[in-house]
Amino acid sequence: MEAIFKPGDYIINRASGDIAIIDKITKKNYYHFKKYYSSMFHELKDTKNPLYDLQVDYQKLFDLCTDEEKKAFDELINKDIY
Repeated sequence: MEAIFKPGDYIINRASGDIAIIDKITKKNYYHFKKYYSSMFHELKDTKNPLYDLQVDYQKLFDLCTDEEKKAFDELINKDIY
């Protein structure tokens, strides 16, 4: 499966509420993230942990964020609310 998102994109899983900023896509077809917010735990996750990488097959569960969602996520990051 081909990656549909690109580095710098803000993506959201509308069912779970998880939101992330894509850092890069590896040759093995994994998305790595700059920032990843877990809605279940209401916290930013350690994106150095491979547990939060996303195989591109699961990209179908995510959408691009709206400008309003991007702004809200940036505010959350800047306030360091975890």
